[in-house]
Amino acid sequence: MQPDANQTGTEVQGAGNGTNPDGVALGEGQTGSGDSNGVEVLSAGQGSAGAGDQIGAQDGNGMQDMAEVYSPIVYFDYDQYALDDKDIDIVKHYATEFLATPGKNMVLKGHTDERGSPEYNLALGEKRAKAVEEAMMLFGVPASSMEVISFGEEQPANPESNETAWQENRRVEIVIR
Repeated sequence: MQPDANQTGTEVQGAGNGTNPDGVALGEGQTGSGDSNGVEVLSAGQGSAGAGDQIGAQDGNGMQDMAEVYSPIVYFDYDQYALDDKDIDIVKHYATEFLATPGKNMVLKGHTDERGSPEYNLALGEKRAKAVEEAMMLFGVPASSMEVISFGEEQPANPESNETAWQENRRVEIVIR
């Protein structure tokens, strides 16, 4: 069996990529510049607009209400735990939602596909959940209100053994309770 990871570390290969001071990968074009610690804390309202799936709903007057809909799941490529721009938009959405509901806690559940040893996949699931946790903190969510759990390959979203199933299983679920 091949492991669910061929590389180590959080860096994504390509121009303009790097890591922040905590070692979390930055997406293409991100620099990680910011405050004196090298980490830029963004308010939940900052960032790129227009991400997410647009759906239209009509109100009683026939007016179109365009709402962004985000699934509370961040998906990962094979052997990766870096977040791309779309993932950052998902995290930003749920950070905003979380900050608007005081008294709640957040659980970040890391998962992998079935390929690789159970030990390796538990570690990779944790790295994925911690990458989402780091991004949440950049949008103002306190670390004390988040819990990181890795299930590795133990709770597949899709029990089949093919590329489609593996893609669905390489994820972090964001649960606000």
